Amino acid sequence: MSDTDQHDGDNTKQEAANLFGLWCITMVVAIVFISSLSTRSSEGSKEPAGAKHAQPTQTTAPPLDASQTMAPLPAGHPSIEQLQAEAIAHAPTMPELPAGHPPLDAAPAPAPAVAPMHAPIEHAKADSHDQHEVHWGYEGEGGPDQWGTMKKEYLACGEGTQQSPINIDSGSLISSKVGDITFNYQPSPLEVLNNGHTVQVNFAPGSSIQFKGKTFELLQFHFHSPSEHQIDYRYFGMEAHLVHKSADGELAVIGIMLKKGESYPVMDAIWEHIPHEINKPITIVGATVNAADLLPADRSSFYHYMGSLTTPPCSEIVNWIVMKNPINVTDKQVTAFVSAVGENNRPVQPMHRRHVLTNAH
Repeated sequence: MSDTDQHDGDNTKQEAANLFGLWCITMVVAIVFISSLSTRSSEGSKEPAGAKHAQPTQTTAPPLDASQTMAPLPAGHPSIEQLQAEAIAHAPTMPELPAGHPPLDAAPAPAPAVAPMHAPIEHAKADSHDQHEVHWGYEGEGGPDQWGTMKKEYLACGEGTQQSPINIDSGSLISSKVGDITFNYQPSPLEVLNNGHTVQVNFAPGSSIQFKGKTFELLQFHFHSPSEHQIDYRYFGMEAHLVHKSADGELAVIGIMLKKGESYPVMDAIWEHIPHEINKPITIVGATVNAADLLPADRSSFYHYMGSLTTPPCSEIVNWIVMKNPINVTDKQVTAFVSAVGENNRPVQPMHRRHVLTNAH
């Protein structure tokens, strides 16, 4: 081996030793550095006793510009604008729309309304339970004890002091020269009406009475079952009311009690034609009726007092004349009447210091 070769070999060994030493030093420095970082981290995580946690500070990152959000395209690559233009140029064309068809970019037409499966039920005056109109009657929520509160026009039904019907107490009558009644009744075509509250016979003009110096024209007569007035606290099977009116609007009503007994001819004719349809009067061709046939044989014996209508609006404008003697009605006729309209008598009302007169001769 030459001196040169030996010298070269010694140099190579020396360089390898230097590199190894440098590597060792580097590793030692790295280990010391990592150890230092770990120590600082552990010291930072320890919090002194009683120290409060600091609230983290929120910072907003600065907005990125275009150079930070998009990497540069490789050399020779087409731009984004060029790619978009080529895509549009090679896109398939849409066929022409038929005549009258709206453009595709037009706002969509509103969907047709779909009818509900069940239409809502409309109630009369449905803005409240309440609030359907209650019609007056003889029972339930429209019964006599409610008439005075149903409408302001019916106020007298609840607050009046001369209301009808009443109990006629024979022990407290006042004998007085009331005066006789002059009857001027004429036959009238037989027209029968069921108005839902009673069976009524309408009269043609020409029949009247004279009472206390005044003329009252007969308008109609109708029936109640059981009777509305009582005599010595006794009800009768039915009661007929003959309604008359004067020129100045005053009323005179003749009340006739009907007791159960044998058939009465005028009642047979009326009951044969009782309508079962409401408010549809029936005129019997060729038939007539005379109210005089309803009167008892003794027409001069009666009770008299001032009172009211016995149905709403209960106006206190009635001269009541209640015959002392009854006429007859059969059980069958009472049953037929109640079947057609139901029981329809108003309860007796307080006297309120009134007196009942009896005609003295």
